[in-house]
Amino acid sequence: MKDLDLLDSVAGNINGRTLCPFGDAAVAPVLSTIEHFRDEYEAHIREGRCTVPAEWRASGVRRRA
Repeated sequence: MKDLDLLDSVAGNINGRTLCPFGDAAVAPVLSTIEHFRDEYEAHIREGRCTVPAEWRASGVRRRA
């Protein structure tokens, strides 16, 4: 979990603070997915595996519980 917090912190420190527009572009997906799917990141870390049922992964469709 510390790595997830570190990732969020580093990305947040890059976002809007670099002269290169690629910095913001690189961290946007990281910040966005952590914001919207943090519980899923944490589940993957806790379980040490993907927690999405196999039928959902195979279909490519994901519904929020």
